[in-house]
Amino acid sequence: MSWTPDYTISNKLLSTIRAIGEALGELKSCHLSDQDLAKLEIEARELSSYASTSIEGNPLPLTDVKRLLKRRKEHGTLTQREYGGISTRSLASRKLDFVKLVKMGLIESKGTGRGTYYMRVS
Repeated sequence: MSWTPDYTISNKLLSTIRAIGEALGELKSCHLSDQDLAKLEIEARELSSYASTSIEGNPLPLTDVKRLLKRRKEHGTLTQREYGGISTRSLASRKLDFVKLVKMGLIESKGTGRGTYYMRVS
């Protein structure tokens, strides 16, 4: 039994792959400062988190992803209540958001019950 992919390699796909390769080549030839690289890494992490939650069927708005990651960076920890203060999502959605961010390895859960808080992964 052979595996058949659910896609076809079209000219458009090949063109897109080529464009990505060219863009990577241009980026590698640039001499970016450490500060610029750090900004790009933050943006990439935000977009990756946003895309991952969207793919899984529970889209976390990009603005909420940015707020969560910023809050985590500034304070180190975040509780459900604090997240509720920066997000308009329902409690059930916020809980799912934390589960997904934990699975992605961006945060880890500490404590139990009402004492649960989330912190960045070292």
